[in-house]
Amino acid sequence: MRQILLIGFSTTGKSTLIKKLSPDFPHRKFLDTDNEISKDFHESISNIYYSLKEKTHDYIKKRESEILIQLKSSPDNLIIAAGPGIPLNDFYKDYVKNKKPHVVLISKPADKIYESLLERRAEMRNKVENQRSDFGIWDIDVMVDQNLNEYPKEVAIEKIQTHLNQRQNQYNEYATIFINTSDIFAPKLPQTLLDIL
Repeated sequence: MRQILLIGFSTTGKSTLIKKLSPDFPHRKFLDTDNEISKDFHESISNIYYSLKEKTHDYIKKRESEILIQLKSSPDNLIIAAGPGIPLNDFYKDYVKNKKPHVVLISKPADKIYESLLERRAEMRNKVENQRSDFGIWDIDVMVDQNLNEYPKEVAIEKIQTHLNQRQNQYNEYATIFINTSDIFAPKLPQTLLDIL
């Protein structure tokens, strides 16, 4: 048994997959790095942005580094939903080379990511604590501009695609299994994934 690391862009379904797996695989333990990073901020990455402003990215990168270091000595039965920045972190290569996890890359087209991010934004707008003037700060340069004005759909999709293109090599470098978001919601998970569970 080896750790399983689920990687991919935001809203590709990493957290959804560990929630789907947990009832049927009690011998496995599960970790969502976004929840771990934001546990002191009511388990919301957006709350880190609201609290730390320009220091947010430094804080998240530091916490990602700490988590990757911890994962090297964590149990082999762990399945990890990795935040989208984990494969870009300086400690990622060292973790993969030392721990040798199964790295599962979950892919989703840019237009579908846009739709999911739009749904997430709508859900968050309905939460009382997020009715604020800096709503959207966590989506700067993806869904909103520097003034927090929402990009037109075509612009946002283009920006998401640019981010995907920039990250693709790092995402692909250590991935051993490739699945699509749609596979997560299929009646049966891909056999390549079931084989390592």
